[in-house]
Amino acid sequence: MHSLPKATLRAHYKQKRQRLPQTTQEHAAQRIVGELITHPVYLRAKHLAVYHAIPGEVDVSRLIQDAFERGITCYMPAIALDKTLFFLPYTQDSPTQLNAFNIPEPIGALSAAQPIEAIDLMIVPLVAFDLHGTRLGLGGGYYDRTLGHARPHCLLGVAFSVQEHMLLPKDAWDVNVDGVITEQGIQWFKKTCYT
Repeated sequence: MHSLPKATLRAHYKQKRQRLPQTTQEHAAQRIVGELITHPVYLRAKHLAVYHAIPGEVDVSRLIQDAFERGITCYMPAIALDKTLFFLPYTQDSPTQLNAFNIPEPIGALSAAQPIEAIDLMIVPLVAFDLHGTRLGLGGGYYDRTLGHARPHCLLGVAFSVQEHMLLPKDAWDVNVDGVITEQGIQWFKKTCYT
């Protein structure tokens, strides 16, 4: 079976999620966060890595607020000079700055970063996914470079159901997610993540 190039798929699925009406995106985000905040993998987490959503991504701000209220320590990615990510502590009062992609990231030194292996649950945005755990991101390779060296206990992709693709192309350096949550529920690919 011939597969489309990643760049073509990325453009297709970015456009597909952008076409979702704002109310549909908001309703889906509420369902996703509502399911996640009652799931044992989240309830057991002491260290949670999250993200600031850009247009078209699932808004997880309600999840972040819930984590603050539960006393879960949150972390946000920041881009290092070697084009990997490091995860800095993030609170409601954390100062942020816009990175090269206009995404807010916490301000802090690499020495303040949480080791990836110490993160219980890492939530990552997806451009597309398949039911084998293959993820398609924005194309910079930041998560793949970072997670190729170390993994959190559980890596959960977040997307709208329209972002599912039958079988995504996969390169040797691509890092799979352990599960994906959409407004239709959670699909797990790695059993040890949720048991």
